Amino acid sequence: ILTYPPTLLLSPKIYTIFVSHNNLISLAINFMNWIFLIVGGLFEALFAFSLERLSESTGKTAILWFFSFLISVSISMFLLYKAISGENAIPVGTGYAVWGGIGAVFTVLAGIVFLGESISFWRLFFLCSLVISLVGLNLISK
Repeated sequence: ILTYPPTLLLSPKIYTIFVSHNNLISLAINFMNWIFLIVGGLFEALFAFSLERLSESTGKTAILWFFSFLISVSISMFLLYKAISGENAIPVGTGYAVWGGIGAVFTVLAGIVFLGESISFWRLFFLCSLVISLVGLNLISK
């Protein structure tokens, strides 16, 4: 005699392991979505940086920066798509805000480090408030 669902044939200990295993898989997929989102945000900063360098370049260097822009924007958008779709997807609003925020923070930092942009108290204050807002948005979503 077969019982339904088949998991009822398992002992409680094995069933607990089975449920825990499914939860671990779900957690791993959710973690991978966040990795996709973070790496996508870094590529967003790269495409913004590439655009800035493209505007200051000519000739072969400008072409290389243009291809850097095309490749980085493609990877960034693809990783955003992967993070907000599929199993255990990050909610679109949260995902887009975090993706854009990561890109904004790292673009500002790249400007300071590589382009000699100014560092002021207020600039760092609002950059930190952006990071705190993104963490808060992540904590209250889902």
